[in-house]
Amino acid sequence: MAKRNAALTRAEKALSGARKRATDLRQKMKTDQPVQIASTVAGGALAGWIDKENPDWIQNMGVTNPSLVFSAVLIGYGLFSARSGQAEKFATSAGTGMLTAYVYNTVKDME
Repeated sequence: MAKRNAALTRAEKALSGARKRATDLRQKMKTDQPVQIASTVAGGALAGWIDKENPDWIQNMGVTNPSLVFSAVLIGYGLFSARSGQAEKFATSAGTGMLTAYVYNTVKDME
């Protein structure tokens, strides 16, 4: 009977830990969401600015779609970085916004 009680105690502790992790994750998701939305919108605006300004140093590299290149770099950095902090999440969201703006403009110009 003692073994059953010990097993039951371990299971209850594991369940309690899982509940705490789930609660922490829900709280973290609520706080990260506005930042992700804002960085995605900022990425879309940045894509428009890069395409509009098209700086000389980008033209000298022979890049025809600078916002596509920048979005790929940001998404790649965010996904493949050894770290997974706030900067990497911001980079992924901004790159996603830039890629979305590029695809929007591409589809809009199709005939």
